[in-house]
Formats: sequence, structure tokens, C-alpha cells
Amino acid sequence: MKTGIIPVFLACALTLSGVSSGVSQAAPRPSGKCEQVGAKKIFKKQTFVCTERGKKLIWVKKIPRPSKPVAVPASNTESDDPVTAKIDRMMASLPMPNQNAPMPPMRFILENPGDQEFLPRLEKQFLYLAQAFPEMNWEKTGVTFIPRTANWLETTMREQGCPEPVVQRILGYYNTQAHEWGTGVMDCNPDFGPTAVMGLNLGVGVQPGFMWDMLVSQEFSEPIRSTRFASNPIAINSPNPIGWWDVNMPSWMREGVEPVWNSIATAMQTRKWDLIRLEPFYICGTGVLRDYAPMLTGWDCHYILGTEAVELMVALYGWDAPATWWGSFGNQRDPYVAFKNAYGDDYDTFERYATEFFQWRANKVPMSQELLSRLR
Repeated sequence: MKTGIIPVFLACALTLSGVSSGVSQAAPRPSGKCEQVGAKKIFKKQTFVCTERGKKLIWVKKIPRPSKPVAVPASNTESDDPVTAKIDRMMASLPMPNQNAPMPPMRFILENPGDQEFLPRLEKQFLYLAQAFPEMNWEKTGVTFIPRTANWLETTMREQGCPEPVVQRILGYYNTQAHEWGTGVMDCNPDFGPTAVMGLNLGVGVQPGFMWDMLVSQEFSEPIRSTRFASNPIAINSPNPIGWWDVNMPSWMREGVEPVWNSIATAMQTRKWDLIRLEPFYICGTGVLRDYAPMLTGWDCHYILGTEAVELMVALYGWDAPATWWGSFGNQRDPYVAFKNAYGDDYDTFERYATEFFQWRANKVPMSQELLSRLR
């Protein structure tokens, strides 16, 4: 996925390069040189661990594993938003995270050594996803490129074995206007696991924060889609490899599902629902999902409408709803037949519900009694 909006564009990739190697024995600092893998030092209440990154041994801040989530009693005050209120009532049925799940293997390739300070936050969000979704696991190390300039990105992607057409495609996405931007690069190098590029344009004046962490990590949610789709007989029995991208999955679902997966992963830890959005919701474009089904060609309403629509799917069909559709194709390719297989509703019914929901969120136009009854 490539994402662009005032706050973000997404990316993923792995490798660590261009990191400073100097270190004081008394005061280890991130990316500084160390001598023995596993050695630990505490400095200013931060624990540093000597870690192998590429061919170097460097000090890395230790990421505390999330404490065991504790169920939060339901609030006596219910949201006036019927979808939010329904999901709040569903929190007791949300599974607990698998705290034994490890963070999937990652390498970060940085243009600016100082960006090392942002990595622990990213790793925490990756860990949340891994503890929420068993599909967030891969054997080959993933890669996140974090450039500051297009020239560095071009040179580094070539050095990492990305084919020239891929390099040129990604450079075409390079965005100097957005605070952050990014895109997945699944076809960079077959020796890499999930890969993406995440740009930082700090000259615009914004420091990376939680939204950046979430947007970077969600680029790596591709294995959830791919693994679920691979369980379909059409994929298992096909004489040629076939993926979800071959079956015309609506673009609003492809893009909108990623923030919801992050929201679910975070809710498993906090036991509170807070949908992660790129920006406050508004009626984008026509406000009709069907108009945002074709393959995404640029920044459009797919993200804005899609994220809200997938939240509605959670309220109507349950916590696993964002993943269920991908695994419900059976032996056929029509995504709308797969929708009915997954949820029982036909797609036209859901699209009508989504239109009502968008109008409620944006303009407080009352929803039908039919939909309200489904949300009670």
C-alpha cells in the first residue's frame, strides 16, 4: 500500500546502515559500538542491550514487553455513536494478546543515524501486531528503509538488490510535501521478508509520533491478507500461484483494513477501543464505497471511507471480520460472492449500511431502524 495524507505515507523494510559507531563505556548510546552480544548497561534509567545488526554490534534500547493486559470494567457512560457503543460492549469478547509471540525479524536501513531513536516505538507496535495476529510471523528478515532524501534512497535500494524498475517506481512515489510518506516494496529482493519504505520530511516541521509508528507497522500487515487468502481452495488448487491481488478485492477494503488491524492489536493491550484514523472523518468524494472499489492509483477516499467501513464490519460481524473476507473465496474469484460467504449479508446491504453510517458520522443524519437494530 502507499499512503499519503497530511500526516503520512507508509513503508516497510529492513536493514541497518549508516549508524554511528562511537560509544562511551560509561554511557552507552543507541547505535554506539559494543563488544559482546547480550551485554547490558543501564544509563539514565534506560536499559541498553548489545545487539547484532547486520555485521555490527551496537547498543540498542531494550523494549519492555507489554505488561499483561487487565480487563477494564465497562463504563457506565455509553457513546452516542452506535458503532462505537457496540464495539465498546464487545470488548469483553476481544481475545487477550499472545504474550509469548515474538516480534517478527526486522532490519532497519537508515539514512540519518539519529533516526535510531525512533526504532523502539516502531518495534513496540510490531510486537503488538504479532501478539494479536499469528500471521504476523515470517522466516526471512523484513526490511524498513527510512530515507531523508531521494538520492540516498535510490542508491541504497540498488545496493540492496532492488530491480531498477522497482527503484524507479518507488522514486516516483517520493513525496517531499507530506510530513511522512511511505509505500510497501514487496518486490524489492526475494531474500527479504516484508519490505517497505518510510520517509521522514522533518523539514516540514513534524516529529514522528504514534501515528508514524502505526503507519509504518501496518505496512507489514500484508501477511494477514496473504495467509488468509492462501487458505482458499482457489489458491490451494490453482496450477499457477494466485494471490488476493488477482481477485479484484475492493481498494477501500485493501487500504482501510490496515488501520483497523492496528486498532484491534492496540485494543488487545489496552482493553479500550480507539479507532486509529489518518485524520478526522469526513464524507470523502461521493461517500459511496462502490466508487472506491477499483485498484488504487493515488491518494483518494479509499483510506478515509475504507477505515470507517471496516470499523462498521467489526461492529456488525465481530472482531475477526477484517480478516474473514480474505479467506472466504472458496473456489471462485468474485469478491462480492466471498463477502456473502463471509458474513451472510449480501454486499449491497452492507454498502447501504455503510452509506447510512458515513452520513451519521459526518452530518448526524439518523440511521435506519434496520441498521440500529443490528448495532444493539
